[in-house]
Amino acid sequence: MINAFLISGAPRTLVLDEMIIYYKNLIDYYLQQNITIHFYIILKLDENICDFKAPYERFINNDTKLYFNSSKGLNNFNTILKLLKPIKVICFNKFQLSNIILYSQMKSIDILIKHALEYEKKNVFKYEFFIRSRPDLILLEYPDFKNLKNNVIYTSRKCDAKASDMFFIFNRFMIEIWWNNIVSVMHKEYYLKNYICPEYFIFRNIDCVNSYNSALI
Repeated sequence: MINAFLISGAPRTLVLDEMIIYYKNLIDYYLQQNITIHFYIILKLDENICDFKAPYERFINNDTKLYFNSSKGLNNFNTILKLLKPIKVICFNKFQLSNIILYSQMKSIDILIKHALEYEKKNVFKYEFFIRSRPDLILLEYPDFKNLKNNVIYTSRKCDAKASDMFFIFNRFMIEIWWNNIVSVMHKEYYLKNYICPEYFIFRNIDCVNSYNSALI
């Protein structure tokens, strides 16, 4: 089994030593299960460029904003790249169309999905599952991909929403019947101009299971 692991968001704590340990353990675990993980990464480097004031900004200070762009941060990022061996790495500051969270977050994931689909087509194979994760998230338990249903979205647990947008897993079957519908709607004018958290939008009409405990670093 080969799965695509899509890391998207702001780097913030991606380069902490603990994240290196986390990803090393995750990769080793799945190799023991005969599961190969291909990583794809897209990072929004400058969180100061934004179309709105996000609720999470109260947690961010100058230290967290600058840590990635430090000797230690960049050295650790280089270590992470060597460890993950990502198929694609993209860094950006701002989307031209909109930086509203629903658009920018979903657009980032969609870009990685398209790169993953292009890569599998070019190399004549198919990913079974696609995994979306924030760069600052760690799983406290590893998903058992061999027992997941194709028509269900599996996410990390979230107490105030149907499912979590921070970590979720979907089979390639869901790209056509679920994901592509989300992408088409998010280009509508309302969603380009108004703040809405993705977890209250993208899971409305789909079966979800909150399966995994996770933590944000």
